[in-house]
Amino acid sequence: MQSRLLNESGFGGLTIFDLSKWCAELLRAMLHRVIAGIDTSFCAELPAKSMVADGYDVTEMIDTSGNTTNMTLVSTVANPTQAGVRCSNWVDVACQLLADWADEEKGQKLLEIYREHLPRWSMLEVIDQGKAKQLVSS
Repeated sequence: MQSRLLNESGFGGLTIFDLSKWCAELLRAMLHRVIAGIDTSFCAELPAKSMVADGYDVTEMIDTSGNTTNMTLVSTVANPTQAGVRCSNWVDVACQLLADWADEEKGQKLLEIYREHLPRWSMLEVIDQGKAKQLVSS
């Protein structure tokens, strides 16, 4: 019934079914999926593998989900990777979301998050030393 109404409205002869297929293809082409879960092997791995099977590009954030043992962690990385899931961590995903370190405002906000969660990361010390040198020389 909806298809007939849509066709009668002069909407290019597309049916609701055609439009929904087109929207699904558009979303699949545009969106990269990032997934994490409470338990990596069940809450994240199974849906990630299903999304890859449906044609999505998927990154599973391994370090944001829990694992019961180190062996579970190793198999949880190996199994979805073999199915086409990209396994990564929150730092990598944050950098991808930033996309461009030339955007100083967003870059500074991301560095604040790094400082909060990675206080001993040596790269932050290098950045801070560079800023100190700039202040001294100016």
